[in-house]
Amino acid sequence: MPLFQLAAMQLIVQCIFAVIIYLGIIQNRGKQFTYLLGYGVIIPLACYFPFPIIDLLDLQNTFVRLSLAIVTSIVVFRCIEAMHDTSPAVVETSLAHYVAYYTSLFDFYWDPKTKSRERISAKQLADKLYRIACHFFLFSLILSYLLHYDFRPFHSAVQLDHYHLTLELLAPGQLLNNYLYALMTFFVLSLSWNLASLSTNFQGFRTVAPFHNPIFTSTSPSDFWGRKWNMTTHEAMKVR
Repeated sequence: MPLFQLAAMQLIVQCIFAVIIYLGIIQNRGKQFTYLLGYGVIIPLACYFPFPIIDLLDLQNTFVRLSLAIVTSIVVFRCIEAMHDTSPAVVETSLAHYVAYYTSLFDFYWDPKTKSRERISAKQLADKLYRIACHFFLFSLILSYLLHYDFRPFHSAVQLDHYHLTLELLAPGQLLNNYLYALMTFFVLSLSWNLASLSTNFQGFRTVAPFHNPIFTSTSPSDFWGRKWNMTTHEAMKVR
């Protein structure tokens, strides 16, 4: 099955769940049956959803099979938000807003005055394109450097293809290698997210950046994990 067909099917399924959650739970919040609908029907259906699709389409590709879990994750999180009233207030003002919020992989900035998604300015879009270019250049530079030294620019006795605990993990050379691996991971995640959200930005909507330069500006572990690194996941799992 072509990936775009699978993505279209996932989008349709998410839209159906979004309508059910909005009409069945958000419009009736506070009533006992909304919890029965959420925990007893919607969430179990979302968890069961990938398995008959995999069997029906005989999906063998691991990546494609794993991607079906995206629907389950989104439905579960959005359903819990709806039941416990932790969704952003603006997105619940209309069914159209809720579907846009529900089906997007990216968090939008919402204007509480106009009750709509904020528009991205030319400067904000230019800044994002500049950040993408910088991260791409730095990622290419680090990757080329690591490839030249077979991913071991600094001396280390640690076996990268084996899992074991040893004091060599704390050796200066290994710590420096790990720092370069962390930089490369950050640039990959940042580039992937920013490039994927560009289509939404070109449509004129401003999206929330998940990373706030965590590698270079964090002042403590709590600052790194709580205010700089992957704020989209942090927002979904901790705040909402």
